[in-house]
Amino acid sequence: MSLSSVFSPAADYGHQTAWRRIRMIGRKNQVVVEMEDLAHGMRCVVEHDGQRVTALRPEFRRIPMNTCTGAGEPLQAVVGTPIGSPFANFYAGGRARQNCTHMFDLARLGVAHATRGETVRDYLMEMPDDNAECRPSTLHRDGDVVLQWRLENSTVLDPEPFAGRHLFRGFTSWAAENFEGDDLEAILVLQKGCFVAQSRRYVLESGPLSAAEQQHNTGLCFGYGHERIAIAVRLEGTRRDFTDHPERLLKFL
Repeated sequence: MSLSSVFSPAADYGHQTAWRRIRMIGRKNQVVVEMEDLAHGMRCVVEHDGQRVTALRPEFRRIPMNTCTGAGEPLQAVVGTPIGSPFANFYAGGRARQNCTHMFDLARLGVAHATRGETVRDYLMEMPDDNAECRPSTLHRDGDVVLQWRLENSTVLDPEPFAGRHLFRGFTSWAAENFEGDDLEAILVLQKGCFVAQSRRYVLESGPLSAAEQQHNTGLCFGYGHERIAIAVRLEGTRRDFTDHPERLLKFL
């Protein structure tokens, strides 16, 4: 079952831009990670002792479904994780699906940033709708362009070595095998931004989830978990259009 069989197409798709911003603020024994995009507004505070995570405080500022907020509980399993843990270790055992995948990503970024000391890292993602112009999806890090992908239906057209790869079919494993450090972090940050941007293609009605959506999405993440999807409700008025106002990101308006 494809998403196009679950949701109606959005009439305005093809003319706007999805934006996402992530900011990591390193302090003494603490990292604050903030993220905002069209569908989410979140903050994760990672406390550490210089060796391991000692506490996690997730804040769900804006969420798409009522079932998302409970994801703070499984996230506590990250406590005790060594700072700077390898990507593969962090995601082992299907942990992302047991969590809100976006908050879990923020925790991972915070654990990595804890090794950088009292520094700030800022990611800004610009992801235009697919159209004939084929404008690239762009990742800025601290104001500098570090990645640009021209995409068609989520497949990278260029540049190499990404050309020909579908962002959501084996891409994460391929990236983890071929990149590391800051390069891998940047690649996966832009990939997740492109994933979220896909939701612009569809009309997402507020209210209880349809039977088709439940069937398609059960088990994808905490909010869509098997034990709670029957009570999941898409919340009204939670989406934001930052097309012309990316400066509003992380203001959580």
